Amino acid sequence: MTETRPVTAERPGQWHPVLAAVFAAFDAHRIRWCLLRVPSHPQGHTGDVDLLVHDADSATVRAVLQDLGFARQPIGGTPDLFFLRYHGDTDCWLWLHITRNLAFGPYGAFDTGAAAACLDRRMRHRDAWLLNDADTFWVTLLHGLLDKGTVSVGHRGTLSAFTDAAAAGGPVADVVARYCPPGWTISQLLGCAHAGEWDALANFGSALPAQWRTQAPGAMRAARAAHLARLLRHPLNPWRRRGLSVAVVGPDGAGKSTLAAGVADSFFLPTVTSYMEVRDESLAGVARWRVPGLTFLVYLIVLWRRLAAARYHQAHGELVVFDRYTSDALVASADGLDCKKRLARWIHRYVFPDVDLALVLDVPGSVMFARKGERSPEELEAERQRLLRLSSVRSNIDVLDGTQSADQVRRAAIERIWSRYADRWRGRGPSNVTASTAADW
Repeated sequence: MTETRPVTAERPGQWHPVLAAVFAAFDAHRIRWCLLRVPSHPQGHTGDVDLLVHDADSATVRAVLQDLGFARQPIGGTPDLFFLRYHGDTDCWLWLHITRNLAFGPYGAFDTGAAAACLDRRMRHRDAWLLNDADTFWVTLLHGLLDKGTVSVGHRGTLSAFTDAAAAGGPVADVVARYCPPGWTISQLLGCAHAGEWDALANFGSALPAQWRTQAPGAMRAARAAHLARLLRHPLNPWRRRGLSVAVVGPDGAGKSTLAAGVADSFFLPTVTSYMEVRDESLAGVARWRVPGLTFLVYLIVLWRRLAAARYHQAHGELVVFDRYTSDALVASADGLDCKKRLARWIHRYVFPDVDLALVLDVPGSVMFARKGERSPEELEAERQRLLRLSSVRSNIDVLDGTQSADQVRRAAIERIWSRYADRWRGRGPSNVTASTAADW
């Protein structure tokens, strides 16, 4: 039977609205679920929200989360699922870590097999399901010792709060008792937690894996084989995991550098910025050699090195934000250009790779002139119009209202970038990656 009695430790009374919607949808679809740990900031930036769901409900979970705007993060080799969503109204990222097993350690090799039993014992607290108090203690202990290798300061409070409840035992406690190293008992573990003897619990955690392997010798081999099978089942995951390239485009005074810095500071995934303008003074030393074409060759080499660095970061899953990408040159006026500059424009158009997304900051010329006082309002307005015309024929260009506050522009930019990530992760990208199926579990 499912327990509904009050829990013994303080619980949050409110959740972020997106989390509340997730919990309500799970209940509406009769999904058997519970939180493994209460998020540290349940009403704001939640970080990693850990949930346990019943194996039989996994397909429904995926469908519900997709309907709520989440996209599955393509992390290969793990039996768990990770879903991400950006909520622009609260400027908040929601990251859900969903598992169907209470398994710990490398590759989840130390599987308690107690997930279904713990869900049967879960407890209701307002609009969320939580682990039974006793199970909370034992799951937290194993998570700290086998996943983290220590009893962290954050876990100590939970263990202290639920020590008395843990004495009642339960399915996870039974597993711990079964694999206890020689010289340890459940009573000793509870005594250490009650007395705050965290170093002693850490010593227990150091001995526990070896004892578990001794009594279940095939567990690690089976976990590694399952890990490899999952990697082979999703050969396109590396493509889906790679980072996007985003160019922030606009005339002087549009707010490109401010937006690039704002996105880098607040995007969920690791982000780097790359400044793509090569100033004349940086090439002055080369120009002194007076070798025809040498300065231009060095100019191209500098740009290609920066592009190669950007590709490296993208391959490692990072977002790359370009400030003054080469696409800026495509909309600059061609009047009065000499042969060298015309050649540079040709190379920018046909040689340098395009970005995944270009964000055009739409600001009237008079406003840009008032911001920086560089060039004339007429020149700035003419370049703005060329950018807007370019955006009408290029599918990878989105226009942002740059007259809004810097925070509003940043949120709008993050929503556009996140939309591209979500489409790729859902298999809607150019490589026709198929959507993942229930077999991923």
